[in-house]
Amino acid sequence: MTDTKEMLMKEIAKLSFALLETNLYLDGHPDNREALKYYDNMSKELKSKTEEYEKEYGPLTAMGSKNDKEWQWSTQKWPWQMED
Repeated sequence: MTDTKEMLMKEIAKLSFALLETNLYLDGHPDNREALKYYDNMSKELKSKTEEYEKEYGPLTAMGSKNDKEWQWSTQKWPWQMED
Protein backbone atom coordinates (compact mmCIF):
# COMPACT_ATOMS: atom_id res chain seq x y z
CA MET A 1 0.00 0.00 0.00
CA THR A 2 1.42 3.38 -0.95
CA ASP A 3 2.05 6.01 1.70
CA THR A 4 -0.62 8.30 0.23
CA LYS A 5 -3.18 5.51 0.04
CA GLU A 6 -2.46 4.42 3.61
CA MET A 7 -2.60 8.02 4.85
CA LEU A 8 -5.99 8.56 3.18
CA MET A 9 -7.35 5.30 4.63
CA LYS A 10 -6.24 6.31 8.14
CA GLU A 11 -7.77 9.77 7.73
CA ILE A 12 -11.04 8.29 6.49
CA ALA A 13 -11.10 5.91 9.47
CA LYS A 14 -10.47 8.78 11.93
CA LEU A 15 -13.15 10.95 10.38
CA SER A 16 -15.65 8.06 10.32
CA PHE A 17 -15.00 7.41 14.01
CA ALA A 18 -15.38 11.11 14.87
CA LEU A 19 -18.68 11.27 12.99
CA LEU A 20 -20.03 8.16 14.68
CA GLU A 21 -19.11 9.41 18.15
CA THR A 22 -20.53 12.86 17.43
CA ASN A 23 -23.71 11.26 16.11
CA LEU A 24 -24.09 9.34 19.37
CA TYR A 25 -23.47 12.53 21.37
CA LEU A 26 -26.04 14.45 19.33
CA ASP A 27 -28.63 11.75 20.01
CA GLY A 28 -28.59 12.94 23.62
CA HIS A 29 -27.80 16.61 22.98
CA PRO A 30 -29.65 17.54 19.77
CA ASP A 31 -29.53 21.30 20.41
CA ASN A 32 -25.77 21.55 20.94
CA ARG A 33 -24.82 23.99 18.18
CA GLU A 34 -21.08 23.45 18.62
CA ALA A 35 -21.48 19.69 18.19
CA LEU A 36 -23.73 20.23 15.17
CA LYS A 37 -21.13 22.49 13.58
CA TYR A 38 -18.38 19.97 14.35
CA TYR A 39 -20.47 17.16 12.82
CA ASP A 40 -21.11 19.22 9.69
CA ASN A 41 -17.40 20.04 9.29
CA MET A 42 -16.30 16.43 9.83
CA SER A 43 -18.97 15.22 7.41
CA LYS A 44 -17.70 17.56 4.68
CA GLU A 45 -14.10 16.53 5.36
CA LEU A 46 -15.00 12.83 5.20
CA LYS A 47 -16.83 13.34 1.90
CA SER A 48 -13.81 15.16 0.49
CA LYS A 49 -11.30 12.51 1.62
CA THR A 50 -13.54 9.68 0.39
CA GLU A 51 -13.90 11.32 -3.03
CA GLU A 52 -10.13 11.85 -3.17
CA TYR A 53 -9.49 8.20 -2.31
CA GLU A 54 -12.09 6.84 -4.73
CA LYS A 55 -10.85 9.01 -7.60
CA GLU A 56 -7.33 7.63 -7.19
CA TYR A 57 -7.83 4.07 -5.90
CA GLY A 58 -11.43 3.02 -6.60
CA PRO A 59 -14.58 2.69 -4.50
CA LEU A 60 -14.50 2.17 -0.73
CA THR A 61 -18.10 0.96 -0.70
CA ALA A 62 -20.50 -0.35 -3.30
CA MET A 63 -22.16 3.09 -3.30
CA GLY A 64 -18.82 4.57 -4.40
CA SER A 65 -18.77 2.54 -7.62
CA LYS A 66 -19.49 5.22 -10.23
CA ASN A 67 -18.11 3.65 -13.38
CA ASP A 68 -20.87 2.90 -15.90
CA LYS A 69 -18.61 0.57 -17.93
CA GLU A 70 -18.02 -2.06 -15.23
CA TRP A 71 -18.97 -2.79 -11.64
CA GLN A 72 -15.65 -1.87 -10.00
CA TRP A 73 -16.71 -2.77 -6.47
CA SER A 74 -16.28 -6.51 -7.04
CA THR A 75 -13.48 -6.48 -9.60
CA GLN A 76 -10.67 -4.89 -7.61
CA LYS A 77 -8.88 -5.51 -4.34
CA TRP A 78 -10.82 -4.57 -1.24
CA PRO A 79 -9.72 -1.31 0.44
CA TRP A 80 -8.17 -3.13 3.40
CA GLN A 81 -6.13 -5.57 1.32
CA MET A 82 -2.43 -4.88 1.16
CA GLU A 83 -0.78 -4.67 -2.24
CA ASP A 84 2.05 -7.05 -3.03
